[in-house]
Amino acid sequence: MAAIVADKAVVARWSDYRAAFDAAFAAYRDAFIQSYDEVQQAAELTLAAVQDGDAYKKAPEGRRELVVTRIFGSGRVCHYPSLTLTSVESLLEAAGKRSLTTLEQALVALPAYRSQVEAELFALVLPPPPPGEKVFEWRPGSVLVGKRFASEADVDAALDSLSNELKARVREGFTVVVK
Repeated sequence: MAAIVADKAVVARWSDYRAAFDAAFAAYRDAFIQSYDEVQQAAELTLAAVQDGDAYKKAPEGRRELVVTRIFGSGRVCHYPSLTLTSVESLLEAAGKRSLTTLEQALVALPAYRSQVEAELFALVLPPPPPGEKVFEWRPGSVLVGKRFASEADVDAALDSLSNELKARVREGFTVVVK
C-alpha cells in the first residue's frame, strides 16, 4: 500500500483494480451459485423422496406436514430458496448465511435429515409408549456404516454381534426402537 501511495499509482491504475475486483467477484459468484444450485436440487430431491415414501403416506395428513416443515420449510435448515446474486452485497449476504464449506456439508447431511424426518413420520402412527417404558434408540446406520461384507460368514458375524447387543438391551429392560 505504501508503494502504491508513494508511486501515486492509484488513480492511474484504477481500471486495473476494478477489473481485478470484477473478475474476483464473478469467479466467486459463479462457484457459489454452482454449489448452491447443487445443494438446492439435492434438497428438493430429498424432500420429494420423503413425500413419495411410505412414512409420509402413512402419517396422518394433519400432522405430517408439520414434521416435514420443521426441516424443509421456509427458513429452515434444508430450505434453499432461489437466489439472485447480481451485486457484491447480495453475494456477501448469501455467503454469510451459507458458506461454500457449509454447502458442501449440507450434501453430506441431507440423508441424515431425511432419516430424521422419516423416523418422526413413522412415530406419528405408532401407539404411544406405556408410561415409564425404558427406550433404547438404536441407529443401525451408525453401527453399520463403513462395514463391508464379502461373504455370508461376514454377514452372519455382523448380525450375530448386533443381535447380541440388542438382546442385551432387552434383558436390561429396554424397548429397542430403530431410528
